[in-house]
Amino acid sequence: MIDERIKGEYMIEAMKAVSQLCGDTAQGRFYKTKADKAKPIHLTSVRELFSEEELTALLKDVKPKMHGCFQTAQRLSMFHGFEYVEGEWGIGGGLGIEHAFNRKGDKYFDLTSEIVLEKNVEEEEFVSIAEFSAKFVRSACLELQVYTALIPYKYNRDKNLNYE
Repeated sequence: MIDERIKGEYMIEAMKAVSQLCGDTAQGRFYKTKADKAKPIHLTSVRELFSEEELTALLKDVKPKMHGCFQTAQRLSMFHGFEYVEGEWGIGGGLGIEHAFNRKGDKYFDLTSEIVLEKNVEEEEFVSIAEFSAKFVRSACLELQVYTALIPYKYNRDKNLNYE
């Protein structure tokens, strides 16, 4: 297991490197903004956050599936009011893939990786880049009419990834 103090730092360094490779371009500024907002986080098992009855109800309502992290996290936000989080999930000790999950209070959780992919989320690496309210998620999804990554949407709209 990787020391908690450095979990996710490699993904942030990779974002910074991409930003530098792109230089002072629109794409470079986008990656720099992502890297500046990124922070390593620790996920909590959904079994610690919800009773079996609550978890069963969430699964029935949200219907998580493979390759559906954005849909699952956005539905949890819109239907149940959890904060929506986009970031990266570590693969290979330094690279990250875009991923979406949620926050309940000060605890981060992920139905897709834990329930669908059966991962021990407490041993995986995650980075939060942007966190959004249920109100913002609802508005964005209505405008876009699709479940998709909201970081590019927010950045293209406002040129920042500030909480909304």
